Amino acid sequence: MSDQHTASIPSKPLFQYYAAMTWLLAFLACLYIGSSTFRVYQHKRQLEQQIAQQLQNVALASRRSLELQLSQVVTTENLVADALGDHMPPDLASATGQQVARLQALLTREAAGNDDIELLGVAGGDGRVLFMSNNVTTVHEGDRIDVSAVRAPATQAPVIDVYQGGPHSAWPSGFVVTRPVRGADGLPRAFVFALQSHDAFQRRLKEQEQAGFSLGRHSVVAIVQVAGNRLAFRYPMADAVIGAKVPVVERQPFRDHPHLSYWISPYDHIKHLVYELPFANGTFLLRVEAAELDFLAPWYAELVFSGVSALLLLTALALLQRLVRQGARQAAQLQFDKEQLDIGARAMGRLIATAPVALAHVRLDDGLLLRANPAFGSLFGAMPGEQLKVAEALFADTAVWRELCAGARLAGAAEGRSMEVTLKVGDSTRHALVSVAPLPSKRDEPRELLLSFTDTEAQHAREQALASIAYSDPLTRLANRRAFFQQADAAFAIASRYERPLALLMIDLDHFKHVNDTYGHAAGDAVLVRTANCLRHSVRHADLPARLGGEEFVVMLPETTLAEALETAERIRRTIEQSPPAEFEGRAIPVTASVGVAMMHSDSKGIESILNEADMALYDAKETGRNKVATSTAARAPQMADAAAR
Repeated sequence: MSDQHTASIPSKPLFQYYAAMTWLLAFLACLYIGSSTFRVYQHKRQLEQQIAQQLQNVALASRRSLELQLSQVVTTENLVADALGDHMPPDLASATGQQVARLQALLTREAAGNDDIELLGVAGGDGRVLFMSNNVTTVHEGDRIDVSAVRAPATQAPVIDVYQGGPHSAWPSGFVVTRPVRGADGLPRAFVFALQSHDAFQRRLKEQEQAGFSLGRHSVVAIVQVAGNRLAFRYPMADAVIGAKVPVVERQPFRDHPHLSYWISPYDHIKHLVYELPFANGTFLLRVEAAELDFLAPWYAELVFSGVSALLLLTALALLQRLVRQGARQAAQLQFDKEQLDIGARAMGRLIATAPVALAHVRLDDGLLLRANPAFGSLFGAMPGEQLKVAEALFADTAVWRELCAGARLAGAAEGRSMEVTLKVGDSTRHALVSVAPLPSKRDEPRELLLSFTDTEAQHAREQALASIAYSDPLTRLANRRAFFQQADAAFAIASRYERPLALLMIDLDHFKHVNDTYGHAAGDAVLVRTANCLRHSVRHADLPARLGGEEFVVMLPETTLAEALETAERIRRTIEQSPPAEFEGRAIPVTASVGVAMMHSDSKGIESILNEADMALYDAKETGRNKVATSTAARAPQMADAAAR
């Protein structure tokens, strides 16, 4: 009995071996916890970096959109100011009825032609409102605007201020852009002002969200007036805080980034990552905020998972040590320990098999696929046993695979490497982040690799969508104002250098305001989309149709003579008039268009000057009955000279 009992007790060296193995497991557990902690830390930095880039992209896109709106408003005000100088007497109160009617029509037309302008008006030198666009029914005797900031002689540029409406205000809340019109003595004799409502800004931001640029449920876009530190705009809207001073809150810098910082929002008391950009010559700050609880949600889940895993691992290790110490002399305990290790191995295998990231075990020398998890098979449609070589089967550029392998050989088993690559998936390609980890071997040089594939296609799609927002009109999908001027300036330079003809067509829908007033803005949008389709089908591939804003379109015609331009203009006018009209809620909405034609000539200073001539021709077409084509005076000059010579 005694001998049998003694034989069942492991020897002292075997006990020491068990103890050493226990300490080794503890060391490995510490390594696992350390690596998990580092991975969680890196994941948080990666998420912060991603949201920082998204904040920057949204902030830059929003600032470009706001500056474009401001530029359009300034252009409109300059047009009105020029009209005041050309057609109105110095004393506006002495203007004739015809002059007043002409000015009123100009204000109404320009306000209706710019969706970003809520109202457009002219005030006298004392700030008293004299004229306004027809979307404001009445000008009251006491209506005034604050002109103190633009009265100084040195002030020439427009000045932006915040207007806070209310339940008893005739004007909505928004931004007032005021431009002085000075007389010969340098004193302001009038002021042109335009109101951009908060609704216009909200509409642009909603379009960005619908295009896929939402920063989370608690994200905020705000505009702060630097003078007085007042909140001028906030999206989502919070009327109670608009116009109030922004509370001073302690900021936490974000990695020494000049535009990024953390703060606890005084409005929703949530920690936000804030990106700030100045605009309007530093008069305002654009502030884009993303809530930490939104963009770090995956990290919080991983943190909880890693913490629970570490706790379970430490608990299991403590239990194992106790079991080893108590049962080191019993062979049954050794068998129990072996079973526990087998269970852990199976659990790790199940964990790898169910991981959402595609994982592959490949041979370094020839790239042969040895093992892969189901996520890999779902992504690429291939599994081990098919003699698959990843270099030729997966990588669009095999040089990238060779570079990854070379880096793995240099780094050895201690380091991994990641690279953004293009992969072949069936008959298409996808962008992915490939991480390569050399697997240890008996030799110093690794012989096998562990690859992980993270799909980044959605990120590339978001970047392409950003470019689409920046250079195309979101409603009609034509080129927007910015894209038009970039391409038109280049075409003007080429035409000027090689003395080639260049024509511009300015197109404006007739009575479009009546369409909006009668059928609603949704019907007006349908008419604009139908007009854009008519333009696409009426011009050549080399021509450039674009939407400048509202119902105004422009077409650039390179390598086009006046006769050809007139033919194209008439074709466009006829197509808009005769094509099946746009339909909205079962009702047909017929429209016509007026077209102004202008040609580049020796006195043309740039594409803006040709566009102005086309706009004047368009004005002539409108004044002489609409639904017709008119030519600018400069474009008709060569024909008139030839006729005079004959």
